Amino acid sequence: GYIDSLTKIVKNKEIPVSPKTKKNHLQEISLMLEQAVNEEIIQSNPSNKAVLPKMVKSNLHRLLDPIDLEIIFDGAGSWSLYYAFLYHTGLRAGDVASLTYGNFDFRKRAITSFIRKSRRIHEFPIADVLINQLDRNKSKDIPLFPEVYAETERKLNDNLAHPRKYMQALLRTQKRPHATLHSFRHTFINQAKQQQLDINILKDQVGKLTVIREEMLEIKILLKEIISKFCDVKLGKTVIDCKDTPGFIGNRIGNFGIQDLFHNMKEFDISIEDLDTLTGPLI
Repeated sequence: GYIDSLTKIVKNKEIPVSPKTKKNHLQEISLMLEQAVNEEIIQSNPSNKAVLPKMVKSNLHRLLDPIDLEIIFDGAGSWSLYYAFLYHTGLRAGDVASLTYGNFDFRKRAITSFIRKSRRIHEFPIADVLINQLDRNKSKDIPLFPEVYAETERKLNDNLAHPRKYMQALLRTQKRPHATLHSFRHTFINQAKQQQLDINILKDQVGKLTVIREEMLEIKILLKEIISKFCDVKLGKTVIDCKDTPGFIGNRIGNFGIQDLFHNMKEFDISIEDLDTLTGPLI
């Protein structure tokens, strides 16, 4: 049918749209057909019988397992040092790509990096495994990674596609789940917290907001478990997950209730005044 035939053009190739896009189309069609039912143009809404493919939420920036790191670094080739910087610094892919030899203080064994997202300069220690691979005689304005270095954000993003796709190809060949360059950053933060790295050093290195965001996520998960158990055991209510949007589920239930109300008004010949009485103070 129509939903199954939905496609899009990507690089001159016609490919099926995602399950989410199909769902959005079906919702719009359902609303139009429901209006047609209300106006007695058709007897029932045929879209209610449509079956959509299951939507699976993917974790794009997943943590890298030891086997993933082994696959990546064994096959890294010319990207070996770039991947090593992502893994051992926790910096974003674009920030590592923008490094020049002027960002390194070899005497202090430290790295000074301009963090593009926070627009701030950060200085933090650099691992020996990284600094020992650098040529100390290089001019300060020479990029550390000329293959991905760029003066503009657009060109930088284009260049980052090369190490990203290479890494993803390595994982795909070994039938490993999809990951991104940002996965190195998530893995670094997770390992640093497990090893109880000084929280102030970690905030300087990966950014205060990132660490706070990770901590808040853990707190939210814990609170969710506590509240869910309280509602279940003490209140006898079942808690369901929903998107973090005000009234998300309430709107769905409310819209259904309103439509059902209209049908009952017509079926039982209820006046607006009687309906206000029944659904007002009595409830």
